Amino acid sequence: MQKYRSCTTSSAMIARRSCRPVTGKGKGRGARVGSTKIALSASAMITRLTAAVFATSSGVLWTFWSAAGFSFAAATPDISEYLILSQPRERALSYLHLSSKSDDNAVELKPLVRAGLVTPTAVVVDPDRMRLFVADSGLGKIVYYNLAELQAGKLITDGHQNLAVDSVEADGIAVSKEGDLYFDGKLLLPPPDAMAAKAVFLQPRAAFESARFFNPTLLYDAGFAGASRLAAPGPLAVDTNHVYWGNAAAGGDGANPTVVRGPLVPAHAAPKPAPKLDSHRTSEATYGWGDAQAVRETDFLARPAAADEMKSAPEEGVKVALLSTSADTAHILPEPLAGESAALFEVANTTNGVHALCLSAKNVFFASGETVFVSPKGQKYPRCDWFNPNSCLPVTKDAVKPESLLWDGDGSVYVVDSHKPTKDGMGGVFKIPAGDTRAHNMEYIQHVPSVHGIAYLQFSGDDEKPAAPTQVEQLVSSVVSSFFS
Repeated sequence: MQKYRSCTTSSAMIARRSCRPVTGKGKGRGARVGSTKIALSASAMITRLTAAVFATSSGVLWTFWSAAGFSFAAATPDISEYLILSQPRERALSYLHLSSKSDDNAVELKPLVRAGLVTPTAVVVDPDRMRLFVADSGLGKIVYYNLAELQAGKLITDGHQNLAVDSVEADGIAVSKEGDLYFDGKLLLPPPDAMAAKAVFLQPRAAFESARFFNPTLLYDAGFAGASRLAAPGPLAVDTNHVYWGNAAAGGDGANPTVVRGPLVPAHAAPKPAPKLDSHRTSEATYGWGDAQAVRETDFLARPAAADEMKSAPEEGVKVALLSTSADTAHILPEPLAGESAALFEVANTTNGVHALCLSAKNVFFASGETVFVSPKGQKYPRCDWFNPNSCLPVTKDAVKPESLLWDGDGSVYVVDSHKPTKDGMGGVFKIPAGDTRAHNMEYIQHVPSVHGIAYLQFSGDDEKPAAPTQVEQLVSSVVSSFFS
């Protein structure tokens, strides 16, 4: 997980951030300004009070203490971690500041969004752009908010609800490193074109940033992925090269629910046209933007379904439908995909539906029934049941109904379980080790009423120098320096 600096905003534009000095308690008699720790002696008690008057900025404070003859030592940057939580019954979003635990190890639940939502479920953060995406089935939209850390422990939005995808019933959402939005669910279309079947879609960042909220790119449907691989997609996650989803129910062919992995950019959605291929066995081809995003597979040609399935692909190759313009007011029913993808495979096969999923560097964590399991990302089709106890490993002992999972990019997987009793009430947030595949009792973090979705955000201090002082600050600094000279 990339580290992000603690920042504040100088205006309503969250995207324009400035680094703030972080103050806090240090060892002994110390205070932290930015990433610098000031070492104070016992004889400096009175001058400490004087410093509070003149410390209008980190630059002035630095000058003041230097003039007074105090020494400076580098300090470890502050790290500020947040969990953002959706509460559908409360129609709200809240957050926990993990870095501000009290003496009894409790974390205070704080409000983030209290208006404008109906049934917020899945949430995900784009940390590079400080965006919080929310799937709201009541609104029938995926929206996003711009985030900022006002001060240590205080997370805010800019107060604006921005639209990413309109007229959609989304179950799982995820964001790529480029800021593109992936989701599964169905488009809300007017009769007679109402879309009953669910699918996996891509809404590029360039689309919603230019007010194109309709007609996302269809990546996978049941015809292309197969009935057992895309039956009832629910939780969804992405990494650099792949998209993963969990099926909440068995497929139409009677197969058990599965966790499925597929290319992040399948051939028919690649930004450049696929080469001319016939409808049967194909030679290996490369699709994508480059080596990092390349997909090398055979039999990986999706095309609109035709009455004659033996018909060859069009001479000009596979076409990708253009994104709608801002004038669109409804989705166009996407043409179903046909063909077969050898790049898709099952990471796990369960006897119960998959209702939560997250990714670590090497593994897939997913919840099925009352248990959270772990399976290697590249492992094909292990069965996660008592017939095969070593195929998928259970990593929880005491979960009741885990609904969301989150890896923090380090050593923990957070588990949302709204049905597990706690000392403070029913339901809450828990965590388990990410690097230990043994079954664990979950560590209690905080009671959260009717909690459902979870997202993670981290800020950290840096070693940048304080901003240049203003003329007023220079004057104050000069007065202070003269006083101690």
